[in-house]
Amino acid sequence: MGQSPTIFTRNILLFITYILYYTLTVTVVMAMGKKTKGRKLRLCKANKQNRRVPAWIMVKTSRRVTTHPKRRHWRRTKLKA
Repeated sequence: MGQSPTIFTRNILLFITYILYYTLTVTVVMAMGKKTKGRKLRLCKANKQNRRVPAWIMVKTSRRVTTHPKRRHWRRTKLKA
């Protein structure tokens, strides 16, 4: 007769996922399209540097080092890039 509910809901979820992915991708591409190559590289480097302290360092220092001082939150601290 008709599709079973599981196939129907799966199709709807796939459609919603596709729409969300497409809108997010378009937004990021449009935002980055207005930036120069050097600025993109600086932002990429800042993004790579903004990581937590690795677990092996916490183990090695017996959890004396758990944070690093240059950690940056995207909303609180802005870059001069």
